[in-house]
Amino acid sequence: MKKGVGLYQLRMGETSERIILQLLVDGEWHRYQELLQKTGLSTATLSKHLKRLEGCRLIERRMNGRTYPPPVFYRLNPIIAHYARGLKDEEIEGFLSEVLEFSQVTPYYAILIGLAFERGLTADRIFEGLAKFNLFKSKEEFQEVLNRLEKAHLITRSAKGWELTFPSLVVIAGRFAPYDELDKIAKAYNDTWLIFQEWEDLTGDKEIKEKICLSLRMAADLFEKLGLSLTLPKRFMRLLDMGAENPELLKFLFFSPQAIKEATLRVLYLENVFRFGLKIETSPPNVDIWLVKLWKICVRNQNLRRFLEICFEEEEQKIENLRKFKKWLLEDILE
Repeated sequence: MKKGVGLYQLRMGETSERIILQLLVDGEWHRYQELLQKTGLSTATLSKHLKRLEGCRLIERRMNGRTYPPPVFYRLNPIIAHYARGLKDEEIEGFLSEVLEFSQVTPYYAILIGLAFERGLTADRIFEGLAKFNLFKSKEEFQEVLNRLEKAHLITRSAKGWELTFPSLVVIAGRFAPYDELDKIAKAYNDTWLIFQEWEDLTGDKEIKEKICLSLRMAADLFEKLGLSLTLPKRFMRLLDMGAENPELLKFLFFSPQAIKEATLRVLYLENVFRFGLKIETSPPNVDIWLVKLWKICVRNQNLRRFLEICFEEEEQKIENLRKFKKWLLEDILE
C-alpha cells in the first residue's frame, strides 16, 4: 500500500473503476469527454483510473487523428464485453467487481484462487474459467504459469485434476478469512487438513469463528515468512525460481509434519493452554472464555482430541528434558 493511501481511498478507487467499466460494458467506443461528464470525476482522477485499467488490459484506447487535438476513445476489452453480454442486468455489477479484483493479482495468484473454490480441475477448465478476466495473452502463456506453479510445489496433479498443496491452501484461506468464501474453501478441501475436516464444529460459535479466522491469517503469515508471499509479486517470483532449482528444499519447508502441526496449532490457538491439561472444566486464570469454549469443543472431537494429546505429550516431554538438563547442569557440572 502506498504511503498516505488508506482503506477509504482504495475502496473509492475500486468504486470509480467499476463505474467506468459499467459505462463501457456495451463494448462500444466512448469518448473521453463523455466518460468525464458521466462519472463526475476530475480530469486527473479519471485519467489515472483509465491508465490503470488499460495497463491491466481491461479496456482499450484509440485516438482519431483527423482533428486536433485528436479525441480519445475507450472501450471495454472485447473478451470481457463478450462475457458481459451473456449476463442479466443484476449480474453485471458483481461480474465487473470480480474482474477488478482479479486485475489486482498476479496470474499465478488467480490460478490458486480458482483452485481454492473448485479442486480437481483440468488445465482446460482452469483456462476457460479465467479467460473472461483476460489475464493471459495465449494458452501457451497460461501453460507456462501452470508449469511454474507445479515446479514450486504450490499445486499438484491428482487423479481428478489440479488442486492446491497445503501451503498455498493455507495462504489462500488466510486471504479470504473471515468472509463467507472461506466456508466454501473449507468444504472443498475438507479431507486435506484437520482444521477443515472439523470446520463446522469449530466455527459453530460466531465468536470462536472470528478468533479462528484471525488465527488462520496468522498461520498464513507463517508460510509467507517461509517465502510463500502471494501478496508481494517479486517475492513470490523468487519463490518460484527457488522451487524450480531446489524442490527438495520446498518439500522440507512446506510439507514437514512440524510445519503442518504448527499451522494447525496457530489456527486452534491452543499453545498457551497445554499446561492446564485436557480435562479443563472451568476457566483458568487469565484465559479468555472463548478459548476455554474452543478447548472444550476440541476435546469432545475424537480427531482433534488425539491431535492435542500428541501435542500435549510432546510439550510434557520438552519440559521433562529441560528438567533433566537443569538437574545435570546443577548437580554434575556446577558442583
